[in-house]
Amino acid sequence: MYVFLISCSENVFSQQSFILAGDTIGENQNIIYKNIEDLFIMGSYSLDINSDGINDFNFYASYYYGNSSTTKSCSVSSLNNNSISLTSPGSGDPKIHEINDQIGTTCYWGNNNYTLIYSYSNNVPPLGSGSSGIWWNVYDKYLGVRLVIGSQIFYGWIKLGIYSATSCFIILQEYAIQSSSQTIQSNKNNNTFEVYSNPSNEFIIVNLNDLSSDPNEYIIRIINTEGLIVKQNQIKSVTSSILIEDLSSGFYMIQLINKKTHELFQNKIIIQR
Repeated sequence: MYVFLISCSENVFSQQSFILAGDTIGENQNIIYKNIEDLFIMGSYSLDINSDGINDFNFYASYYYGNSSTTKSCSVSSLNNNSISLTSPGSGDPKIHEINDQIGTTCYWGNNNYTLIYSYSNNVPPLGSGSSGIWWNVYDKYLGVRLVIGSQIFYGWIKLGIYSATSCFIILQEYAIQSSSQTIQSNKNNNTFEVYSNPSNEFIIVNLNDLSSDPNEYIIRIINTEGLIVKQNQIKSVTSSILIEDLSSGFYMIQLINKKTHELFQNKIIIQR
């Protein structure tokens, strides 16, 4: 009989219900973080925040100056059922988060195209002007985002600025999202096992690295969010392929168990279809 003692910090199913704006390390959670060092957006730009090959959010900036009118426009859209943190329920304004704000279950969320700033002015009769949005000349602030993968929810932030003094453009600075990297090291130490590709939809590759000289000492289990063992395999080589095409989309715990010592190593996988 195996007895598994899993702390909350190691359990993928106790995914923290918020992320702190500006946090790049994370406590009791994995975070994907990228610093892109001030990407200036003029026109359209799509962001794949968790690097899974699927665009999650789209930014758009435009500036027009003509003889008859001038317009400035910056906006952000959520894609593929993802969401953006708002100032209030049903609001059309994305919230401006400060560093260390909690972005998570207590936020108000919306899935739409949202104005960051917009203005127009007529330079010839009939004269007139108007504006909307709350992100005017903002810099070093955070946009809260929520990512949906299957039945799982991940919270993140995007640090950006809006320049609107003369022309108009978006400055994308850095971003982070709760998640797992393409190759995830076990929580126990850095010389355990790797799992890739992750997320995956047909099979995963398990690499023992230098964990053991005898792969036959290990069995591998995949456990769903209800704690049920949905797959168990005998490891036969240092690098093994495991079919997962019969498993539903979602988050799973993968456990590597030494049959002699009962030592347990853990990892996390996402099945995405």
